[in-house]
Amino acid sequence: MRIRLTDFRIRNFRCIDDSGWIRAGDITALVGVNEAGKTALLNGLHTLNPGSGEIEFEKMKDFPRDRVTEDYDKNCTIAEGHFIVPIDYLKEKKLVERFNLNSEKNLVLLLERRYNKILYYGFEPKLESKDFIQDLLELLTNSRRLINRKQTAKDRSDEVNVFTKEIQKSILTNIDALRKQIEDINEANKSLSIPSEREEFAELLYSHVRDIAQFVGAASEELNPLLDNLEDIADKMREKSISHQLYEEIKEDIPIFIYFEDYYILNGSVVIPDLIKAMKGDLRYREFRIQNTLFRHVGLDPKEIYDLGVHGVFDGITKEKQSDLKTRKILLDSASKRMTETLNDYFQERSYQVEYNVDGQFLEVLIADDDRRIKINLEERSKGFRWYFSFFLTFLVESKDAHKNAVLLLDEPGIHLHLQAQFNLIKFFNKLKESNQVVYTTHSPFLIDEENLNQVRSVYENGEGKTKVTEDNLIPKQKSVFPLQATLSYKASQKILKEQNLVLVENESDYNYLKTINLLMEKLNKETLDRDFIIIPCKGSSKIEYFARLFVDLKNFPIVVLHSDENGQKAYDRLIKTLFIEKKDKLILLGDIFNHKQEYEVEDLFKKETLVKCMNEVELTSPLIPFSKINNNEQTFSKSLVQYCNQNQINLPNNWRIQLSINLKNDIRNKNVDDLINYISLKTINKLEKLIKEINKRILS
Repeated sequence: MRIRLTDFRIRNFRCIDDSGWIRAGDITALVGVNEAGKTALLNGLHTLNPGSGEIEFEKMKDFPRDRVTEDYDKNCTIAEGHFIVPIDYLKEKKLVERFNLNSEKNLVLLLERRYNKILYYGFEPKLESKDFIQDLLELLTNSRRLINRKQTAKDRSDEVNVFTKEIQKSILTNIDALRKQIEDINEANKSLSIPSEREEFAELLYSHVRDIAQFVGAASEELNPLLDNLEDIADKMREKSISHQLYEEIKEDIPIFIYFEDYYILNGSVVIPDLIKAMKGDLRYREFRIQNTLFRHVGLDPKEIYDLGVHGVFDGITKEKQSDLKTRKILLDSASKRMTETLNDYFQERSYQVEYNVDGQFLEVLIADDDRRIKINLEERSKGFRWYFSFFLTFLVESKDAHKNAVLLLDEPGIHLHLQAQFNLIKFFNKLKESNQVVYTTHSPFLIDEENLNQVRSVYENGEGKTKVTEDNLIPKQKSVFPLQATLSYKASQKILKEQNLVLVENESDYNYLKTINLLMEKLNKETLDRDFIIIPCKGSSKIEYFARLFVDLKNFPIVVLHSDENGQKAYDRLIKTLFIEKKDKLILLGDIFNHKQEYEVEDLFKKETLVKCMNEVELTSPLIPFSKINNNEQTFSKSLVQYCNQNQINLPNNWRIQLSINLKNDIRNKNVDDLINYISLKTINKLEKLIKEINKRILS
C-alpha cells in the first residue's frame, strides 16, 4: 500500500536531451557500457525528491553544453516521475471523501523538477479544472471588442473620465499584454497547483487590474465586469489549490530518492569516544555514520557500552565492576550472534562467524570463516568482502530507517566483487525491494537477473553522443547493451554445459507467458516444467532458426514453440526440412495441439475476457477496451485488439504484448488458488496444463 514510482523521464541533463519515459518496477536495472550515460540518469532522477532535501545542480555544469547558449531557461525540466497512489492508501488516510476522489481507482501523482529548483506536482485525473483560462481569454477578447467599438471623444487629455483615443489605446495595450501573458502560461502547461505559480498568476492579474482601473471612469460599463472577474480569479489563486492540499496530506509518504555512488568501507576498529562525540553533533561524516549504523544494527548504544567498561587503572575488581563487565559481555555476545546469523543468511559462499570485542576505547570487528578458523580484524579481510559487509550493513539498517519508502539509486554497485558475490548481490536486491524500490546501473553481465529480464533497461549512446534508453533488450543493435548479451550467453552456456532442457519461444512476451503458465501450474499443484528447463526468447519466429542451429550443433535439440500464424508456419516448414528432419516431435505448432484451424497465438490460450481485464487494470490504453468489442472467435486476440484500436483511433503502446504478459504474471502471482480458478477458468487451466504436459513429453522424444 506504498506510494510507488511507476516511470520516470530525464531531460536537459548532461548527456541527456530526452531519455523518454522509463518504466520502473521493484527493481530496475539500467544496463550499458561505461560512458553510456547511466550515472547521468541516476543523478537526474535524484533531483526529483532527494532524501537530503538538497537540490544540487548547476546551469553550466549540468545543462547539455552544446545547447546551453540557445536553449537554457530556468523553466527547463530535469526530471519527471509518475507515482501510483493506491486507492487503499487514500481510503486509509480518509482522503477519498474529503477530496471527492474516485473510490475505485488509484490516483497518479506527477512530480517535476526544473532548473529553477521548484518541485512541481499535479494529479491524474486532474483535481481542478483549468477551463477558467479559456473563459478568461474569451472575456479579454470580448472586453477588447467593446473598448475598440466604443466611441471616442475629442482629445481632452486633461480629463481622465473622458474616453479619448489615448485612453482607448492604453486600455487595449493592457488587455493585449495580459492576454499574451495568459496564453504563454497556458502554452507552458503550468498546472497552477503549487503556491508559487498561483501567487505569480494572482500578482499578474492584480498588476493589470491596477493599470486598467485608472481608466474605469472613462469606460465603467465596459471595464467593471472585466475588473471584477480578474479580481475574483486573483483572490482564488491566493487560496490553496485542491492539488496542493492533497499533496500536503501525502507528502511524507512520497518516496525519497537516495543516491549511492561510493560506499564507505567500515574499518575493523571503532574509536568509541570519537563516535559518541560525533553523535552529539554532526553525523554527516561517512566514517561516523557507518560506525553508528553498525551499532544500530546490533541494537547497542555506544555510550552504554563505553560507560560499562570505563574504570581507572587502579580500580579494584569490585562487584559493581564485575556486574558491568558481565552485562557488556552479554550485549556484545548477543550482537555478535545476531550479525553472524544475518551474514550467513545473505552470504552463501561460506559460513562466517562475527565477534565484537571491546578493548578500552576501541570496538573491534573480528571475522572467522570455514577456511580460516582464527578470527581476524575486518580490516585484514579482502576489499571485496569489506565492501560487501559495509554495503550490506548500510542498506539493511537504513532501509528500515532513513531509507524506508525510498527509491535507492545505486551507481555501479559491487564492481569490486567476484562473480559469485555479484550473483548474491542480486539476491540482496530482492531482499531490499521488500521495503524499497531499487534502481541500479551496471556494466557487469553478472549483475543482471536473467530470470527477470523485464527489469532491464538498456542504456546506449546514439550517433550524436546523446543517451538513449530502450526496453528492446533481446538482440539490440547498439554495442552498449553488450552486458545483457553477455548475460544471456553466459547463463545459457552454463546450463547447456549441464545438458539443460531448452524451450525456444518466439519473443519476450511468449517467454513471460510460459513462465506465467508454469507459475500457475505450480500454485495449483499441477504438472510443471522440469526444473532443468531453460526458456529462451528469440525475438521473432524468423530468428528462431539461428538460435536452434546454435543448440543443434551442440547436439542438444530444443523444444520449439511456434504460433500458428503465417510467420510461425513458415518457420515450422523451414525447421522441419532442415535442422529437425529427424526430430520433428521437437516442434510445436500451437494450433495443432488444440486442433485449432484458424491462426492461434500464445495469448489465445487465455480467455479474451481475462486479457482485456488485465489490460484495463493497468490502463494500458485510454480509453479502456470494452471486452464485447474484442470477443471475435474468428481472429486471434492480437488481431482483434489491433483492429479495434485502429478503427477507434486508440493509441496502443508498441510494447503492449510485453506489458500485458508482465501484468498477467503479476496478477497470477498475487492471487490465491480460489481466485485463480475464477480468474482463469477451469477450461483454460486444463488447456494450459495440456501445453505443459506436451512440452514435458516431447523433451523425451
